[in-house]
Amino acid sequence: MPGHKRQPSIELLEFMGVVKENGNEQASLPPMFTPLSYDYVLVAKTIDDQERQAFKKQTEYIEELKKKNFKVTKIIDDHLVFYGIQGPKDIFQKYRYLLKVSDACNWSSYQNSVPLSTRIRVVHFILNHTPIHSGENLRDLMKAKVFEARFCLHEKKPQKELKESWARWTACLQGQPITAVRNYFGEKVALYFLWLGWYTFLLIPPALIGILVFLYGLSYFNSSPLIQEVCESNRVMCPLCDTGCKVWKLSETCSYAKLSLLFDNNGTVLFAMFMAIWSEFVNR
Repeated sequence: MPGHKRQPSIELLEFMGVVKENGNEQASLPPMFTPLSYDYVLVAKTIDDQERQAFKKQTEYIEELKKKNFKVTKIIDDHLVFYGIQGPKDIFQKYRYLLKVSDACNWSSYQNSVPLSTRIRVVHFILNHTPIHSGENLRDLMKAKVFEARFCLHEKKPQKELKESWARWTACLQGQPITAVRNYFGEKVALYFLWLGWYTFLLIPPALIGILVFLYGLSYFNSSPLIQEVCESNRVMCPLCDTGCKVWKLSETCSYAKLSLLFDNNGTVLFAMFMAIWSEFVNR
């Protein structure tokens, strides 16, 4: 990616197949100034009585947003009112400027675009810090049932692209498009799936060694001296309780002994030692 400094850790994860970064993620970003739909949606119940306090607060809050150059679209559906909110251009210009000033050394042309997740976080912050005349902000208005709900919308095109390249079973053996995930869902979700992919990759060696240990036990399933001693024994064992229990033969536990050998054999000790070293390595 021109002008963008890639971290060595990302290059390592890409080399191992944990992530898939082909340099085309920037093209999937939305235009900076024109949202694909609404940045945020507020939902309220329809209030016919305009003298009610809830209606006044609802109207006042929407007017405060319009003073900040937010574009608000009102849609009435039965007993609910939906307010589609779009952030103004200057807010995202200011965000980019502050980001460039605070991190000028790592600034690149890639950051000229504002991801959807970032747009939503910026708008979310402003909505929560926009008070009305009484001093109540959006959280207070939600508690007072002035607004019933708030949410952001999925975008069909990016969602479809992620579904095709990431959220399907056939993509399990491919690297994750982590930049596209970050742009759509945000850093927290992307970091979680990046860690999950790395942890899953680290589970490959224990899985392979575990299979070898299992096959080792399976190869000695019938030839093990311990199994032969148990299964071919004529020894009679004492009752398992003081009253009401009968004597039993040791050979009756043959199936249990064979099953135990699959998971508890000489190779299990080596596997336990390996897992102790592996867990220490992973936790560092």
